Amino acid sequence: MHIMKPSTPFESKITLIFAGVVLVLLVLAYTALQLTRHAQTLEKQVEHAQEVLDTLNAINVHTLHIDVKRQNFIITGDQTLLPHLDVHRVHRGQALQRLRELTQGNAAQQEVWHQIRELLDQRRAMSERIIELRLSAGELAARRYSDDTPMLQTRVRLAELLDTMEAHEQRLLRTHQTKYYRAQAINAYAYALLALLLAALLLTTFWFIRRQLRANEAGRRALAASEQTLATTLNSIGDAVVATDTQGRVSLMNPVAERLSGWGFAAAQGQPLATVLHLIDEHSRAAVDLPVAQVLSSGSSVGLSNHRLLLGRDGHEWPITTTAAPIRGAEQQTSGVVLVLRDVSLERAAARALRSQNELLEQRVRERTAQLQQKQRRQQAENHVLDAISSNQPLSAVLETIAHEVEALMPDALCSILLFDPEGVHLHHGAAPSLPAEFVRAIDGLQIGAQV
Repeated sequence: MHIMKPSTPFESKITLIFAGVVLVLLVLAYTALQLTRHAQTLEKQVEHAQEVLDTLNAINVHTLHIDVKRQNFIITGDQTLLPHLDVHRVHRGQALQRLRELTQGNAAQQEVWHQIRELLDQRRAMSERIIELRLSAGELAARRYSDDTPMLQTRVRLAELLDTMEAHEQRLLRTHQTKYYRAQAINAYAYALLALLLAALLLTTFWFIRRQLRANEAGRRALAASEQTLATTLNSIGDAVVATDTQGRVSLMNPVAERLSGWGFAAAQGQPLATVLHLIDEHSRAAVDLPVAQVLSSGSSVGLSNHRLLLGRDGHEWPITTTAAPIRGAEQQTSGVVLVLRDVSLERAAARALRSQNELLEQRVRERTAQLQQKQRRQQAENHVLDAISSNQPLSAVLETIAHEVEALMPDALCSILLFDPEGVHLHHGAAPSLPAEFVRAIDGLQIGAQV
């Protein structure tokens, strides 16, 4: 198979430079892929740590329910409580097994898990004996046995073990989040470095073009007369190139310039450059003058600032960067101007995609964190209420705890708990920690009627 090789060293260098640009774009795409995978891995680690925390909380909640129902059974002897107690035991066992699976690769957490398992087995044996005594010997025997066993001490020890595992998982969660933010910073630096490399490659492209123009100054008049030779050179360049004479009229265009402007060379030849190339400011939409006159008067290259749009003949808008340089003959006389326009649509699209992806990932992490925090607050509130019940506090203290927790979950609300008297005729104050005393006095003893 015959492989065409660049006909000039200049073309070889341009090919190498554009190969470098393509390589940088590939590196950008690969970096974006790696960032996505890394972020997904960190997100899974955060979710794993949170699932461990949720499972620990579930074990604690079911244990509290078991203690409350056992205490109620001792007091009332109501055997309908026993199936509910067994249900909570089953759920706690499932949560305990799930906790073992989640911490399988953590030796320290597994050691604590075995301690929890032994402690729960010990408490279950004591609980079953208490229930057996309540059924066979009555409340007094069950209470006496319960007081003689280390039931309270094991409850405290269980809470300590659960707190130990929770603290460990909280540290892991913070570590994963720290790694995520550090990875974000590293990737930001990497993007900046790659952007600088890409800019250097593009500047090198311009430098080679300019050097080529200077190297061919001796034969520039012959090159101007041979449009086909110049067209062959320009067609190998990936940027849009337009040449004018000293009157600012189009004398040459390459296919990229035809595509961006919407003008064919046959139609554009001899037209004023401002007619063929219509540039506007990207933000103000104001027309931007082409630097042809400036280049012709100064004899030096001029580059337009960024944020310029080229309006095609078909109405399409192309974000571009533009550089204008004089065309000099063998005697250093300026014979025209060459403009190089580079379409930066792909680079901008890639940058927007990366920013959008980063923002989406950050938003997902923030939303997930907020949901987990709200869930923890609700679970903590339930735990406080269950602790109050399980510790045999008076009804008024339990109601006060409930009201406080409701107000903590709903900062803009004030909570009041009202009770019926045994006859269901009057309302009585239960708990209203944040409401004025006048409200309590007005409600306490209020008769229930058509208006109440």
